[in-house]
Amino acid sequence: MEASLVKFLFRLPDPVLRLFTRGKTVTVGGRTMTPGTQILLHILEERRPTKDLSNADPKKLRDLYDKMAGSLDRKAAPLKIKDHELDVDQGTIPIREYIPDNVEDHGNALIYFHGGGMVLCSIKTHDILCRHLANHLGWKVFSIGYRLAPEHQYPIPLNDCESAFDWIADNADDFNIDSGKLAVGGDSAGGNLAASLCVRRKEESKSMPSRQLLIYPATDWAGSYQSRKDYAEGFFLTSDLMKWFTNHYIADDKDSKNIYVSPIRYNNPAGLPDAVVVTAGFDPLRDEGIAYAKHLRDAGVKVIERE
Repeated sequence: MEASLVKFLFRLPDPVLRLFTRGKTVTVGGRTMTPGTQILLHILEERRPTKDLSNADPKKLRDLYDKMAGSLDRKAAPLKIKDHELDVDQGTIPIREYIPDNVEDHGNALIYFHGGGMVLCSIKTHDILCRHLANHLGWKVFSIGYRLAPEHQYPIPLNDCESAFDWIADNADDFNIDSGKLAVGGDSAGGNLAASLCVRRKEESKSMPSRQLLIYPATDWAGSYQSRKDYAEGFFLTSDLMKWFTNHYIADDKDSKNIYVSPIRYNNPAGLPDAVVVTAGFDPLRDEGIAYAKHLRDAGVKVIERE
């Protein structure tokens, strides 16, 4: 029902949508939000299960996010999926393989890490997104269900993602992909994991991803940016929620400046994979995403930047 309502609203012209917003506009930092986005944000804010974090239970919130996952998603074209389990240090993680109809033999693949502040979300919450990516790119996409904090704090999520990268690369022939054409990507915290994985593999002289797709990435867990102040409240990802994520993911405050937690603090980015960096206009993470794109570009890394 809610998904149908959102789809209906987004088909309406802006003058009609403004009736639903009672003519009110949202303008912050020189940007004015479209009426459709205002309505969607209102729906998300009303349904946001992280309003009261004082006694928030990560496990219960994960269940809620999984239940919410499909309610606002648009349908993606069908494609084949395969579910795998990978043994990692002291546990197992799920990996979902998306196989589009137009996939090439021994072609490119994208290894995708979902967002959620290292605490929330799952393969399920990002299923529709991964389907869209696979169909749009014509690549296989592997969605990684890395273990979450606070049960599994830094560096376990990053370790899980790297174990998944190695496993997929080692079995590239079985997956009918090219191990030299493995890209990594993710949104928000997942973008952090993708960027951090590239930094760590470069530092350890390991085989590198072919490129990195960073969608509104968190690149600096210790920094202070204007967008974090401008969008601290009322834009779904609040400053309190970001602090809650940080406290769950990072056990030692010193780690917030670690280059594998805050890749923007890596002072030798030359030679990192080409990057696509996507930022969102009304997002507390926007400025650090823009800063990271500049950080890479200044080091000679090819960057495509979009907002």
